[in-house]
Amino acid sequence: MKIPLNSFEQLIDETILKRGLEYFEQGYVSEFTPIASDEFEAIVEGSEDYTVNLIIENDIVVSHFCTCPYDFGPVCKHEVAVLFYLSQNELNLSENKPKKKKEQKKPTVENQIKTILDSLDQDALQKFIIEQCKQDKKFRNYFLVTFGHINQKLDAEFYRNQIKEIVKAASDKHGFIDWHNMKYLTRALEPLVEKLESYKISNNFQQAFFLSYVLLEEMTITIQNADDSNGDIGYFVDIAVEALNDIASSDNLYATLKKEIFEYCIQVYNKNLFSGWDWHLGILEVTEKLVESENEVDVLISCLQKTKDGYETEVAQVTILKLLRKYKTPTEAYHFINKNISNYRIREIEIKRAINDKNFEYAKKLCFDGIEVDKIDKPGIVIDWYRFLLKIAQAENEVSEIVKHATYLFVNDFRSDEDYFELMRENTSSEKWNSDVEKLIIYIQTESKTIWRSRELIRKIYIKQQWWNRLFELLKQTESLENIETEEEYLANDYALELIQMYSNRLKNYVEKFIGREHYKKACRYLRRMKKLGGETEVNHLIEYFRKTYPMRKALLDELNKV
Repeated sequence: MKIPLNSFEQLIDETILKRGLEYFEQGYVSEFTPIASDEFEAIVEGSEDYTVNLIIENDIVVSHFCTCPYDFGPVCKHEVAVLFYLSQNELNLSENKPKKKKEQKKPTVENQIKTILDSLDQDALQKFIIEQCKQDKKFRNYFLVTFGHINQKLDAEFYRNQIKEIVKAASDKHGFIDWHNMKYLTRALEPLVEKLESYKISNNFQQAFFLSYVLLEEMTITIQNADDSNGDIGYFVDIAVEALNDIASSDNLYATLKKEIFEYCIQVYNKNLFSGWDWHLGILEVTEKLVESENEVDVLISCLQKTKDGYETEVAQVTILKLLRKYKTPTEAYHFINKNISNYRIREIEIKRAINDKNFEYAKKLCFDGIEVDKIDKPGIVIDWYRFLLKIAQAENEVSEIVKHATYLFVNDFRSDEDYFELMRENTSSEKWNSDVEKLIIYIQTESKTIWRSRELIRKIYIKQQWWNRLFELLKQTESLENIETEEEYLANDYALELIQMYSNRLKNYVEKFIGREHYKKACRYLRRMKKLGGETEVNHLIEYFRKTYPMRKALLDELNKV
């Protein structure tokens, strides 16, 4: 979450904001230290002391981290306390601490370290690092993962040992990595990710392969004994799988390594090393990029045919079809399609091919068959088949079919941005149009499965037709502050007075029911909308009414003064 320093109060939960302000005002922020020109660190005291780290670029906090265990939102009270500390001059705040003499600005930690290193004897530095590596396991692991490659043989076991040591240091006595130690794990593994990226860039694919597959294997084990609620381990898995795909896709990959990677992927798949995870099947997608001989194709197809899970089987069958088309005969591909056409992914591929080849009759048959197959269990996929039917009708310029399919999709397709209503209008004569629209409204009212969907479709029709009187009547049936605001842009010219009265009635109920500054801000926002509609007199009456009715609500009175 990026946080602008000049408006962070508006972005952060009010409860967390209040607690953070209390911590700042009590003087709990201490040891505020510039680490670098754009990085700051502070200790926030409390029941325990926690360290907050912020990176700031152009007055925006681009990275924030606290060592506390809070994970119910993006920002904790300790980070907020430091934000108030940073912004105290702009916000005219003060800490509950005795004033100190103004201190001379200290150099950043980064500059202090550079100065020390420039003047430090190498033997003393070496002795210090060795001593720290003995005493601090986490420091030792971080040092080794950063510099361990310099004098050691780099193979899979080298990387495996490094990762295992990092995981071990992050784990508790039961072998579990909690949310707090996950931060250490992430930071300690980052140098390996950087190394992996550099290997790919320099075409050092052997090392890239070693590191990526070991990272994938070790993270698959680790994720089963860790709190990965932030997705940190999932991130490293994605990095590893992406690296394997990048390596396999490279034109500079030499033959022996290509074969080694192919055999590795087949082996781990057959051993079910990643069974139950998305990358179990994903590892075979890597091999698809590596196959060259018919024997390798047969091996890969044999693996793909072992899938049992419904989703995995559907995806695997698509890969098999690609392989058959590329390496086998058209007859084999044809038989495979007929056998597995119930797989909607394969049906979709075939429909697209048929449309591209202008084989519209075959494409329509596939669509209608798909509608029959999927209408009970997969209504969302049925929409896809109707979209294809509409596309075919447009390609063939079949006006009646265009209207028919566009009407179905207007009523049933919730996901598309396609303007089906305009498509219906463009393909209907002006003499028939209004009567057809009335029939459509009746159809929606009787056939729509939910009231809210029916209302939304009819509302859309009224707006498209510019039937403002009917839109206003619809609004009266579903009157709420949000609905009044939504329809305001369409009804303001003809129904301004009525909208002002609607706002007034709803606002009295709203302020009576809801308490809190955010609710008062919302109410005042609607008061301003009333003003723009020409209801200044009614707004003044409402403000006076609220002041008399709720004289003890100081936050409300404060917000009313801003209207």
